[in-house]
Amino acid sequence: MPPPGLYTVRDKREGRDYYVPNGRTIAKGRPENPYGDHWIDLGGEVCIHGSGDPTKRTSPDYGCIS
Repeated sequence: MPPPGLYTVRDKREGRDYYVPNGRTIAKGRPENPYGDHWIDLGGEVCIHGSGDPTKRTSPDYGCIS
């Protein structure tokens, strides 16, 4: 969990490739990409992103806010 504090938007993208720990890449725009259609970088390994499948919730271990 990120520490409380002020964060600054460092980057915004319509989609972003997802890099699976096993070395596989899931391209932006693919329905199985857990980042969905939007990704906002807040620095310090904290980001806000959508979901590839709006009917499923991504684990909080991945740090998403959707």
